[in-house]
Amino acid sequence: MGHINGLLFGILPILLIYGFIAYFLINVLMFMRKKNHNDQLIVQKLEEISKKLDRKD
Repeated sequence: MGHINGLLFGILPILLIYGFIAYFLINVLMFMRKKNHNDQLIVQKLEEISKKLDRKD
């Protein structure tokens, strides 16, 4: 029983750390995907506004 507890407390923190790292990386990748999409929409809107302003001149 003592050997199982030692193994559990030795492996568990490592698994938790790797789990946190994986969770963090997945969240960063999802954020970057959303940011790229939103940036693309902003660029499209700016191009539309620029074209409308050029037509008025």
